Amino acid sequence: MSQNSISLQNKPNVNENILFKSVEKSSMVKPAIADSIFSSSKVRPAIADTVFSSSSSYPNVYIVDDFHNKDIDLNNDKKGDVTHGEFVELVMKTKNPNLNIKKMPMPVDEDDWTARALNLRLQKLYSKILSGEDIDAINLSMEQSIKFNELRSAISPNLTQENLHNYNGRIRRWLAKNRPGVMQNIKTIEKITSTGTPVYIAGGSKGDEYVNFLNLAKGSIDVAGRDEDGRIGSYSSVNSLVNRAERGTYSIKHEKHGYDINGDKKPDFYPPHRISFGYGGKVGRVTGSSFAAPAALAVDMKRE
Repeated sequence: MSQNSISLQNKPNVNENILFKSVEKSSMVKPAIADSIFSSSKVRPAIADTVFSSSSSYPNVYIVDDFHNKDIDLNNDKKGDVTHGEFVELVMKTKNPNLNIKKMPMPVDEDDWTARALNLRLQKLYSKILSGEDIDAINLSMEQSIKFNELRSAISPNLTQENLHNYNGRIRRWLAKNRPGVMQNIKTIEKITSTGTPVYIAGGSKGDEYVNFLNLAKGSIDVAGRDEDGRIGSYSSVNSLVNRAERGTYSIKHEKHGYDINGDKKPDFYPPHRISFGYGGKVGRVTGSSFAAPAALAVDMKRE
């Protein structure tokens, strides 16, 4: 295996720079492909920008995400209904309607989701902060992961999920040599957090067998996903780098002329096209630490 690749499930020799959306695969349009969880769709977002209100008096938050490809399946019909970024935005708004959400879109083509592409966007946000733009928080629902056993083989036989934080320095030195693009992402996140702007990062949605390198960033808020019963989801990566847990599982049901994701039997959003849930309002389900991170951000950004 090349030193510049990470072996992921069913997809060997994946370029070390590639990023993945931190979503449980069953929530995606292509659930049969374990790690290539991007849709090839290039259509416009299903949720119009005008659905969500904004005001300069509200907390200003940025979402770095995919706002191009409809790859989140809300009703289990194996067809994409909304983009990953739109659902992240929706979770934020159901938790905290008083957010002024701004978008920093990733490239349209999933093949261009590289460490360099992410770093360009993080640098733009850092420059905005330095130029005086008021940014209260940033959400990053993606992961650059490695199998834990591979990391342990590279770092130390004594490495465990519980003591990962104690090996931060050693892992960073290994990344600088073997995964320089990932290490640059971590450094740029730390430049942002050093200004006092929190960055919320998905803990990872491949389970305990994986570690999300982005969680190494100092000052980041790294969030695991809870199921609807409050327990940590089996999909969620849990280790000593992950310092928070919020709801990451959402059941979607048709209510009146819209769709409810938080179980209050009230519509949370109205897509411009009807999403068929079949007779009796069939429930769809979306799961991932991708949606736990924005939930944590929204809760923390509530202002009295």
